[in-house]
Amino acid sequence: MSRDSDRILDECVDRISCGESIEQCLASHPEQAEDLEPPLRAMFDILAAYSLAPRPNGKVAEKQCFRATLDSLERKRQEHCLTISGLFRYVSVRLILNES
Repeated sequence: MSRDSDRILDECVDRISCGESIEQCLASHPEQAEDLEPPLRAMFDILAAYSLAPRPNGKVAEKQCFRATLDSLERKRQEHCLTISGLFRYVSVRLILNES
């Protein structure tokens, strides 16, 4: 590619990045369209493959999942505390019975 073709390619890349279609860029430069199309298609495919778009209700769903996990951990912590306190009561009762 010549310098002029490089400049046109850069221009088309910028235009596509701003939302213009490949066909619109190629129509603007019909004499270089054959040379421009392969790299532009490759760039467009890469952009499409790696575009990160959040799910529509993603934030709400993640918040609900986070809260559910916190609730589950809190229940487990309370169960653990009850188990330990129950163990201490059991040991205390056994010590008292053994002393009598």
